[in-house]
Amino acid sequence: SKLTAKFKDNLKGNSNKKKWVWGENERDTFNEIKKEFLKTVLLKHPDFKKPFYINTDASDIALGVVLYQLDNEDEHQVISFASRGLTSSETRYTITEKELLSIIFACRKFRNYLLGNKVIIKSDHRALMFLKTCKLTHGRLLRWILFLQEYELEIEYCEGKNNIVADVLSRTSEGNVLNKHEESEVKIFKLKLQKEVEYRDKNLTRILKNLNNLQTEDDNYKHIFLILKDINNPKFNQINDVYCIHNNILFKRIKAGKFLVCLP
Repeated sequence: SKLTAKFKDNLKGNSNKKKWVWGENERDTFNEIKKEFLKTVLLKHPDFKKPFYINTDASDIALGVVLYQLDNEDEHQVISFASRGLTSSETRYTITEKELLSIIFACRKFRNYLLGNKVIIKSDHRALMFLKTCKLTHGRLLRWILFLQEYELEIEYCEGKNNIVADVLSRTSEGNVLNKHEESEVKIFKLKLQKEVEYRDKNLTRILKNLNNLQTEDDNYKHIFLILKDINNPKFNQINDVYCIHNNILFKRIKAGKFLVCLP
């Protein structure tokens, strides 16, 4: 708002017949605003040589999880966000059950990334740290603990003030029934999106004719190509669950039957 305030005079009505001013200062301010938009979180590609981190949280209505890794400067490199609403029966779980359910949700959601790799769970619920050592008699918790044995997990306590993103995601209203006005807005958005897609440059294929070369030279993708071309590689099945090569182009599987082109 501080940056856009500089345009206030120009954006006011022209009651005083004041001329629109666009000079060097206005251009610099506009470029600053664009830079601020670029500071939003960018999703990163996973590095299977490094451990994965998951922040989890649960509220009375939803679960929120964040999958990320740490770079060489210990900065968070977010790979994915996920959240879902609780069912009517899940809302009656104890807080410990809800927090553990958020871990179960994360492991199922990010299974293709986590299997065979070290995973560190960050939770703001201390009780979860003792699950592997305490004696469980509750059937549901016992089944969940057995499910988690499939993963190489470590659970670490994270103070609530440092678990902001997962906490916000767990406050989502996802799962609530849309009213007619909301349904109408969704339909309008879909229509606008369809028109935007149709308007895109039809020469995109020609522009990206060297995509295969760009992918095989990219630091994030070249090792994936090598693994997928060697069926005897120990990580072949793990990578093959997430990526595939079609016509020498690398694709990422986002869900059953749905693929996205991997852009360097």
